[in-house]
Amino acid sequence: MPDGSEQTGILVQTVDNPGSGGTDTGNDFTNFLPPAGQGLTPGFWKNHLDILTQELGEFHSGWNSNTSFETIFEFQNLSKIPGTPSIADALGAKGGGVNHLERSSAAAYLSAAVTAVPDGPGGKPELNFSFSAATSSNPAIIAILNQIDTNDDHTLQPGEVIAAVRDVLNDTNAPTSNFGLTGQPGINDIANAFDAMNNQTHPDASVFLI
Repeated sequence: MPDGSEQTGILVQTVDNPGSGGTDTGNDFTNFLPPAGQGLTPGFWKNHLDILTQELGEFHSGWNSNTSFETIFEFQNLSKIPGTPSIADALGAKGGGVNHLERSSAAAYLSAAVTAVPDGPGGKPELNFSFSAATSSNPAIIAILNQIDTNDDHTLQPGEVIAAVRDVLNDTNAPTSNFGLTGQPGINDIANAFDAMNNQTHPDASVFLI
């Protein structure tokens, strides 16, 4: 590491450059930081149902703000979620416990769905729903996000959000088994991890180009 440098990200340095017949010099890889993660709160989505319908429909044709939360999250045991909320209803769920998980995971799923469809300017996603150590000062939150992120790309995918919610609620045939049992992170832990993602820097609504 060069004198006066502080390692703030992953250190990847390449010295040899066979393609040009020489070496690369003068590049500061040590202090490179990936782009900061972004998020959108339940309140944003609840107040922009037009954007919700546009983005959800682009991710899954035919889905909109009235589509069932349980359908989107692929629940097999429909008793795990009180009532039959739409995704918009879930964003407005009041209180703690399962209701907290509903609204935080609904917002996280929508942001993950936006990130999964690269239809923004330059063919890039309109949102960067990734996480880093800067996402939360609580190491337990970062540890949970790393568990949710089963493909280890530091970006939450829609399927990873689904798996964590079904897992912590012990839904039948849940895709993972990391949460919800004695000694494992519980409902509020997962909801708090989604909150940390959702509360990252918010892009302006104009990026969605309604």
